Amino acid sequence: MAEFPARLTVTFGFGYSLFEKIGAASSWPIAQKAIPAYSIDKLEKAWSDGDLLIQVSGDEPTSVFHAVHELARSASPFASIRWQQRGFLNSPGINVGNDTRNLLGQIDGTANAKIGTPEFDERTWSNAPETFVGGTTMVIRRIRFDLGTWDRLSSSKKDAALGRTLKDGAPLGGDSLTGKDVPKDAHARLAFTDNNQGITRRGFNYDDNYLPDGSHDVGLIFTSFQKELTRFTKIQEMLAQQDSLNKWTTPVGSALFVIPQGVQKGDWVGSSLLG
Repeated sequence: MAEFPARLTVTFGFGYSLFEKIGAASSWPIAQKAIPAYSIDKLEKAWSDGDLLIQVSGDEPTSVFHAVHELARSASPFASIRWQQRGFLNSPGINVGNDTRNLLGQIDGTANAKIGTPEFDERTWSNAPETFVGGTTMVIRRIRFDLGTWDRLSSSKKDAALGRTLKDGAPLGGDSLTGKDVPKDAHARLAFTDNNQGITRRGFNYDDNYLPDGSHDVGLIFTSFQKELTRFTKIQEMLAQQDSLNKWTTPVGSALFVIPQGVQKGDWVGSSLLG
């Protein structure tokens, strides 16, 4: 079942609760212990928090399943599954080299810095404390979409709510998200940062059938990586207060993890933090 790994990767992260449970709370490397509560949140315990994160990604679903199954089986003597979220992007070979769309139709991730550039490194990787150099913070927000009402909007109204055109993701009226043609409550305008103070986002679409009320349970598993958590919280505070997309989106899950630096030969995951 591992015959075709197809770019299989596994990312490990630790929640503050893990550090507490093993008596290592003083080794938690950042000031914040959780994502702040926001007025727009309607969080469900089934999708929030956790001690240990294992994110498995890949282009071949059977290999992804096998990796998840083996990791969960190996962990079963000392850990139980709190939640599992399944997300998807374009299939391999589709839309190669371009940003994907979320289920609102929005081209998602346009403002990311290119991987491997100094701008990407500045946004993403921690440089303090010493035990956390080369690591990062990871936010996971499960955001449910109300497609029933979104679908009733005209394309122009959808563009105005987003601040970018659905057609190609360009800012309304030109090259700037702060231009006069971009509404002040547009999502992209409020999320805009300058001086490379942004985040590295990687959202995954999800489709989890239908809710008891008959509405389609679809949305975005928003994930972001940032040098300091304050980069995310500053943006989220603005969005929670003014974002026009709040009419059609509801955060139902929220979690924070620290991601240790990559494993070197002969080392183990998280040794700099937990060793």
